[in-house]
Amino acid sequence: MTPLSSVLDQSSAPETTGNVAPAATAPWGHTTPIKKSSQLERQFSTLTCYRDPTLNAIGERMIGCIVGPMPVADFLDTFLPISLIPCYQSTANGFREGAFRTCIGAKDELGMYELFIKAIEPFTQQLHFMDSHAEGDPDNGYMFTIKPNISIYSSTAIPRSAGCDSNLIEIHVEFKRYTWDNPFFSPKNPDQEAQQYQPFVGSTQSKTDTLGQIGAYAAVQLSSQFHMHCFSVFIMYDFACIIRWDREGAIVTKPIYYDTDLALVEFFS
Repeated sequence: MTPLSSVLDQSSAPETTGNVAPAATAPWGHTTPIKKSSQLERQFSTLTCYRDPTLNAIGERMIGCIVGPMPVADFLDTFLPISLIPCYQSTANGFREGAFRTCIGAKDELGMYELFIKAIEPFTQQLHFMDSHAEGDPDNGYMFTIKPNISIYSSTAIPRSAGCDSNLIEIHVEFKRYTWDNPFFSPKNPDQEAQQYQPFVGSTQSKTDTLGQIGAYAAVQLSSQFHMHCFSVFIMYDFACIIRWDREGAIVTKPIYYDTDLALVEFFS
């Protein structure tokens, strides 16, 4: 049984400690502010005492299943080649620097969700974005409710009620505000050959908590749909990473500074 498809079942065991796989290396050469009084926010908080132990365990087991960072242009050309999309007409040409400035300037993470949706929707005519951070999908077959910050659906398959519907969701978007919650980082060594041996996934508790959180979203989606892979977006304040999940693990792009770089808009368009 492959890692991502089995990680939820494996993590249901009471023991969540043990040997952790070594951090994955780059194969290419060339805390969220939480209202502690709010029951809605506790389950998916990166504040460890409020986290579901199952999600903590998922993050620890997935460290060795993540590869990257992959250059964004290579990622899009490999997994979403325009030449293979029938009648494709990009809407990214309308992108202008500063399109997401209001979103980035929000006073807190919760304030970013609707501002991001407002900024991205002009470029995504075939997709419907929904703020789902407070209304999750309780009927996903597991003991926890998944609540992505933003759930994205095809414009022809919008769920009847607000929130996350694992059977229909196309892409999930997760936001974090503080660097200690970011599970990914790019090697700083300019030597491309040396970068192959640089750690890419952090192993601190808050970082593995975040990895378990977004990994659970992808695992539930893949177990609910007849798909071999799915995509998600992780937004760390002013930059984003696109992630391709399959039943072996995930491939993560290099950071996209989405207020000045149109790569994220191109992905959604």
